[in-house]
Amino acid sequence: MKDITVFLTEQFEAEAASVNEGKVESEKDFREFATKMCKEAHGDDFDEDKCKEAIDKFLEDNKETVDKGDWAEVVGIWKKGFTKED
Repeated sequence: MKDITVFLTEQFEAEAASVNEGKVESEKDFREFATKMCKEAHGDDFDEDKCKEAIDKFLEDNKETVDKGDWAEVVGIWKKGFTKED
């Protein structure tokens, strides 16, 4: 039997993968993608203002990658924040 933490992590990662990051080609697309991930991750506890603040800070912290327009890399960095490391 799986540990509940492992099970929930796997479920979350599967749901996060279902968010269509292949369509992220601009900051607007990224913001929509990131917001959807936050909503899925936080469910009823989702706070739109906190999510927007987190996305703004993330984009600021990753300005070099954003400025290059490397949205696949931006998405990859964002998703790392949602995965559990052992």
